[in-house]
Amino acid sequence: MDVYIAKLRKYLKVDDSVEILNIHGEGFRLVVKKDEEEKEKEKSEENN
Repeated sequence: MDVYIAKLRKYLKVDDSVEILNIHGEGFRLVVKKDEEEKEKEKSEENN
């Protein structure tokens, strides 16, 4: 499992908005951070 996650991290390293976290006792979590453009789009959709 560690080798698989290491390969995924290496592959995803080029994208700063993606991160794989190790949650002790539970497993792994894939975190995708939103960029400013997506946040602005969501705000404009909420106002409509």
